Amino acid sequence: MNYKNIKSFRKWFKEVERRYHDNVRDSDFMGHTSPDRSKFGFFDIFHGAKENITDFLRKEVEMAEDTQAIYEFVQNAADCGATQFYLFYNSTYLLVINNGEVFSQKGICSILNIGQSEGKTDCDKIGRFGIGFKLVHRLVGEASGLKELTNAPYAGPVLFSWSNITQFNDFLNGRVTGASNDFQSEEDAWLFKILLTNFPVAPNEQVLDLDYKPFVPFTDNELKEYIGFLNQNKSTIDLDAMQQGSMFFVRLGNGKAEMLTKNNTDLHKGIQYAMHFLKDLSKIYLNEIQVERFPNLNTDTTFTIHTSKFDKILAEEKRSDNCPIKITLGYLPYTESEQLVRSAPNFYKYFPIGDEINGLSFIIHSNIFNIRSERRGLHDSIINKAIFTLFVEYLTAQLNKYITENPKAFIQIYANLLLSQKPDKEDNKWQATDLYEPLLAYLKSKIPTTHFDTIQTTLPRTAQVQTVKIKATKLPLNPSNLGIANIQWFYWDNSERRIRNNAKSKLNLEVWSLSNLLQNGTIDNINQYIQHLSADNYALLLTELRSIDETTWKQNNLGQNFVP
Repeated sequence: MNYKNIKSFRKWFKEVERRYHDNVRDSDFMGHTSPDRSKFGFFDIFHGAKENITDFLRKEVEMAEDTQAIYEFVQNAADCGATQFYLFYNSTYLLVINNGEVFSQKGICSILNIGQSEGKTDCDKIGRFGIGFKLVHRLVGEASGLKELTNAPYAGPVLFSWSNITQFNDFLNGRVTGASNDFQSEEDAWLFKILLTNFPVAPNEQVLDLDYKPFVPFTDNELKEYIGFLNQNKSTIDLDAMQQGSMFFVRLGNGKAEMLTKNNTDLHKGIQYAMHFLKDLSKIYLNEIQVERFPNLNTDTTFTIHTSKFDKILAEEKRSDNCPIKITLGYLPYTESEQLVRSAPNFYKYFPIGDEINGLSFIIHSNIFNIRSERRGLHDSIINKAIFTLFVEYLTAQLNKYITENPKAFIQIYANLLLSQKPDKEDNKWQATDLYEPLLAYLKSKIPTTHFDTIQTTLPRTAQVQTVKIKATKLPLNPSNLGIANIQWFYWDNSERRIRNNAKSKLNLEVWSLSNLLQNGTIDNINQYIQHLSADNYALLLTELRSIDETTWKQNNLGQNFVP
């Protein structure tokens, strides 16, 4: 297998992309400026007057945590149309494989250049929203990787991207023959190591280090180590599916393997949820363990909103492109939501926004959430408030349709909204105004009643707070049986204590026992109801009557409406 000539790629980038034809800039020099200041290197060709390389890289590799680098690998796989993704690591190496499209020349330029994403013009690519490949470089060092990146022997990840199964099999079997004459030949694979996040170097190629001295940063021995690690794990890989794809190899920095192991549970769960938003990526393995989509998570309620609608509710900031806004509601059956969803992040921008564990019994995904640079939280920004405003508008309209068209979905979503806690932490209470409180107001206006599942009825399926009560009698009766025409029972019975308790505290629903019914009913209806009771229900009636204390009986004058 031949690989593309990376030396000629660097020369092309200098002369064609950047249009430098001078002898002062040396595309084989990885640094910015030579010690005698006579030469400029590839870092200058890429980034211009950013002479302090360490400071320039610091903001990229220190802005997030190590697990975000793993999400970045998954993002790359999703963006290139992969259906399979594998991640393997031990105490020394990390290997990531996907079977997506081979990297294009433009894609290579994208991953080498900070702030330039190939997907920025593609509405369906996650990369267009700024998830930085530079985070991957954190894995090469003990802390942020900055020290190892900028000091000899200059650590960095290795990329291999192939366009046919023959190239993959040749690589797997160590048949890597050498560089071709050019980098633009479609017959050859990409294979290079990335130094300083933007300098590509081929195997066994001699280049110039930061001191402008010759060295070989990607040795044949290192390549053999990576191929060996691939072979150690090949039994897990569906080799027949590797008709094309990409691999990344990383020699892990001190403590990185332990970090991955420590965070494996959260990473596993985060990917489980994220898989619902990752296009065709259906098979994901983390160290031989297959990650399945989180079971029972419903993400059918998705809203696609045109930019103009978004702009209309923004007071200051406009979006600069015409890509539609997508907002998805995710929820589990409400009987499972407390244990599973409320212990996980509630907001996703394809991947979990880790610090946003806000006590909500649902999740929201949006492709335009405005997230903090370390990718752990939402900004208290006009964009996010606009997203919440639109979400509430579209969701409540959809729920109104669900009442008759999909009552099961209405009940599940209603319960999950009701079971959610109000954001009240210092860093998330801003979410209450635009998200929680408007949803709560809707819940109070559309309370499901026991008639909700009854198709043929003259009574409304939902009602407002004033006309709904929580039933606290075991007798089989509706308020109308006793002549109380304007009151309906709350949908959930005593077996759903969690929901009923939230209904009392958040919806301000009153609990009605037999004494309340007797107080508000009419004499004729009450006695007619009693006359038709079975023996068992009559005994139940007597039991509940005896439980009414004398003070309640007298204060409410129940005797006038009850003839024993």
